[in-house]
Amino acid sequence: MLNRIDASPAQDAAEIARQVGFVQCVATLQRTLSTTPAGWALVAWMCWGIVPSSRLSLWLGGFAVVWAGGLWLLRGIARRGPLKDRDASVLLAVAALDGAAWGSAVGLLMGFDRVLDAWLAAVLAGVSAVNAPVYITFVRAYRVQVAALWLAGMVGALLSAGPHRVLPEGLLGLTLFLGLIVYYMNPIAQRVVEGIRLQLANEQLARQLREALTLVEHDATTDVLTGSRSKCRAPPSGRCRCSCWTSTTSSASTTYTATA
Repeated sequence: MLNRIDASPAQDAAEIARQVGFVQCVATLQRTLSTTPAGWALVAWMCWGIVPSSRLSLWLGGFAVVWAGGLWLLRGIARRGPLKDRDASVLLAVAALDGAAWGSAVGLLMGFDRVLDAWLAAVLAGVSAVNAPVYITFVRAYRVQVAALWLAGMVGALLSAGPHRVLPEGLLGLTLFLGLIVYYMNPIAQRVVEGIRLQLANEQLARQLREALTLVEHDATTDVLTGSRSKCRAPPSGRCRCSCWTSTTSSASTTYTATA
């Protein structure tokens, strides 16, 4: 069920569809962020005993602050009613911070074990894939999140202080994956928003048809001369057998007899 958006007929249908998509994105992102701690638990389990606890605690603590702030901002948007023109910058900021928090795992958690580095790269790829449907109705935020993740990862790789150098092959593979998923997301997102526009147009057409049918029914049961509502409805045979027809025919018979 689409959220109802009050709009005048002059409003652009595509813009209304984008507004509906923005509302859906805010609601979906709230639900998705609520499951983020599950990802932290997976990363902590993978890094336990390999990555120094100080680095793991720094990543978890920093991410927790970003996560709580993002949820607080999204709940504020939902409380006052999401508006794309007013709240888009806030949603983009939430997406950027979330992406940067995940990307910081490259600099803080990688470089201590080659196998762990590969698993962490797979986790980052999985995070970007999981978030793709979340931002499908507001794809600009997805591009921002992926760009922030990639940028934080590249900077972290250059500044990594681990005993092993982060392999450029892994970063290249991650870069290729992120680029491809963003590339394929754009046309899919356009089709989804177009589907929302068509659904809204169908709902508007159905509403107009209902209003027209109500008007026709009213006209069909209203006397043309007096404007009063008729009490009879003609049966399928075309002849009305109610009291109004009887009184009319009786009156006509009386008039005919008197004339004769």
